[in-house]
Amino acid sequence: RLYNLGARKFVVFNLMPAGSNIFCRTKNNGSDEDFLNEADSYLNHQLKYALDGMSRDKPGFCFVYVNIFHMVMSMLDDPTAY
Repeated sequence: RLYNLGARKFVVFNLMPAGSNIFCRTKNNGSDEDFLNEADSYLNHQLKYALDGMSRDKPGFCFVYVNIFHMVMSMLDDPTAY
């Protein structure tokens, strides 16, 4: 819809790892809900695939894909690096 209104440049954030939020980690003694993170990872892959398709099919369509999922998982996996 935005494209049809003339928008051509987008910043798109993917899903954060829902299974790594504070509620899930507290409920599971500090562990992630892996099935939620796997679902988010799958949806993020599908989002990137759809955006790549739009980039091919829509003249002038340009996007920046922000992989917030990877950023958060990286911080959780190695907090001392941050």
